[in-house]
Amino acid sequence: MGTIFAKLSRPKRRAETLLFSKNAVVCQRDGHLCLCFRVGNMRSSHLVECHARAILVSKKVTEEGEIIPYYQTELAVGTDLEGSEDRLFFIWPATIVHKIDEESPFYHMSARDFLTRRYELIVVLESIVEPTGMTIQARTSYLPNEILWGYRFVNVLNYKRRDGEYKVDYGAFNTLFPVRTPTGSAKSLREKKEQQKSDQREEATDITHSQSSTVLSPGSSVVAERMTMQENHLSLPCLPQVVVIGSEGETK
Repeated sequence: MGTIFAKLSRPKRRAETLLFSKNAVVCQRDGHLCLCFRVGNMRSSHLVECHARAILVSKKVTEEGEIIPYYQTELAVGTDLEGSEDRLFFIWPATIVHKIDEESPFYHMSARDFLTRRYELIVVLESIVEPTGMTIQARTSYLPNEILWGYRFVNVLNYKRRDGEYKVDYGAFNTLFPVRTPTGSAKSLREKKEQQKSDQREEATDITHSQSSTVLSPGSSVVAERMTMQENHLSLPCLPQVVVIGSEGETK
């Protein structure tokens, strides 16, 4: 019976129960710009060995001037803050994160560039159906007008104290809310932070120097006291050295 069920179960039908958020978003996490999208599982049966991938398809010009119209770039994505762990513990909707750092193709892109440039972001979710052991794959893509800058996803996982269990509100799966996000690129944001740190270090150094090397005017009491001590020391009479010569010519 298990063999017949596995034969009749279609991975394609199962893949249709996997959800991707209608939009991807760009927001800040721990001071870094991140590209995020959400995935969900509509069925109660669990998926194991879930992996998420993201591929950017865009035009690339080589150093020799060759134009590659559909160049594919694999993005580092994951469910943690750094966006490096691509395995999902897929028991509730998860947000997939791509950290926009020096290795990201979005590093030099501002909010305007995200909207005006031509590219497509393809995301893929691969997993194994626990009851049947079949491998499924679901995918979608985001165009520039589907990636929204300065938004976050609303939380859909809530604890119901009366029932004593967690419930997922799939009605808010695609709901977003705006957040304050710099419109510049990740590169400009990092340069601004480094400049601020440099200015703070210079300011702290100036304060330290001003406290350690206080300049006193010649008319101050401390300088006057030192000058008086020097004058008193010079005004003391010089006592002659007494040398006693004994009868045998020995000096005492």
